Amino acid sequence: MSKSPAGGEYHDPPLFLLVEVQRMPPEVQDWVKSLREDELWIAEWQLNLVGVANFVEHWEYQRDYVEYMANF
Repeated sequence: MSKSPAGGEYHDPPLFLLVEVQRMPPEVQDWVKSLREDELWIAEWQLNLVGVANFVEHWEYQRDYVEYMANF
C-alpha cells in the first residue's frame, strides 16, 4: 500500500475501477485504459462518488472532470 495525495492509504492500482470497467461499454473501457495513474485515482474516486450507472451514463463528463482535476 502507498499513500494517496490526501494522506490515506490505497491499493495499487485502483482495484474497484479496474474490476468495474470490464463490465462497461467499450468506449469507456478504452478511455479508462488510457489514463495515467493519477487520473485512475481521480476516476475511481468519481466512480465511488456517483456510482457505476451514473459513471457510465455520463462518462464524457467524467472524462472531462478527470482531465481537469489531473491538471489542477
